[in-house]
Parts: sequence; structure tokens; C-alpha cells
Amino acid sequence: MLQMVLDNEIAEYIDAHSNLVDENNRRIIVRNGYSPKWMIISGM
Repeated sequence: MLQMVLDNEIAEYIDAHSNLVDENNRRIIVRNGYSPKWMIISGM
């Protein structure tokens, strides 16, 4: 449920700022995708 809320907020933010472009007419705010899951190893 939390992931759905975050995805919605991110989508709304990106849509609200879709008019911002740089000097090459590329969008400044984009979503770059997802990173693979990391395996965390602790020394404890």
C-alpha cells in the first residue's frame, strides 16, 4: 500500500513539472527507473 502511494506522488510530481526543460529542450525532472534489490550484509 505504501509503495502505491509513493508511486502516485512521484507520478503527480513529475506530471506537475513536465514543462521544465533545459537548453536542449530535454525534461529536467524525469524518473530514471528502479535499481535492483541489494543484499545487505552486517558484521554484527
